[in-house]
Amino acid sequence: MPTGTDTRPFHPGPPATRAELEAYLRGSLARDRAHQVERQLEADPLLREAAEGLAMPGALEALPDLRRPDGGGGTGTMVLIAAAALLLITRRVEPESVFREVDWSLLVFFAGLFIVTGALESLGVSQKLFALAQPLAVRGGAALTVVAALLSNLIS
Repeated sequence: MPTGTDTRPFHPGPPATRAELEAYLRGSLARDRAHQVERQLEADPLLREAAEGLAMPGALEALPDLRRPDGGGGTGTMVLIAAAALLLITRRVEPESVFREVDWSLLVFFAGLFIVTGALESLGVSQKLFALAQPLAVRGGAALTVVAALLSNLIS
């Protein structure tokens, strides 16, 4: 329901929080807010996919156990991996055909890229590089683009 100041009558309303989405999937969300969440699910295909995944048996129960950046949790990760494996097994598509489509060298490349980026971040190298690049950014986008292109070609 739009507010008096809202000029967008078909806007789905304020974004649903994680707690509201969980309450919606459990069926314990207030009716008017549940309707707003349903409108958001209709408007956002990614949110709809996430809600469908959370609606799988055991997913909501495993959610609190997922690994967090602070290192907590753990068993929920295994539950979700098992659910993904179950989806692979029960689908009509042969897993081998899915695995043939994966570009494994590119996957390993990006995994290595994330590892190197994480190492540079933890060592503080990225902050030093940003400090060095800041004067170039002040001069304008062209200077920063030229330096980025030169460094990109030098590294690759």
